[in-house]
Amino acid sequence: MSIQPGNKDEDQANELSQIFDEIESGNEKHEETIVLKEDNEIDVLNLPPRKEIHTKNNRFRLKFSRPFIRFAFVIFIVALSICIALYIWQDEFTSLLHRL
Repeated sequence: MSIQPGNKDEDQANELSQIFDEIESGNEKHEETIVLKEDNEIDVLNLPPRKEIHTKNNRFRLKFSRPFIRFAFVIFIVALSICIALYIWQDEFTSLLHRL
């Protein structure tokens, strides 16, 4: 089954021409509803206001203050320096622990 690239454009053109023909003949059904490809109907006259749709913010946001970020950065640097020191002086540290 092969799909030709121009076939989709022709389908849209046919659909649009049918809609215009229906509008010119006096059928005003398409002014009130828009029919999508999946045959779902959207009532254009009963849509909520655009402001109501776009002002809803349902995402969860974490806000960190600057002092907390500085504190986390200092803790990260201290932990990193401890890890590096343990890696470098691993033998001395293990021998010290064995003596205790």
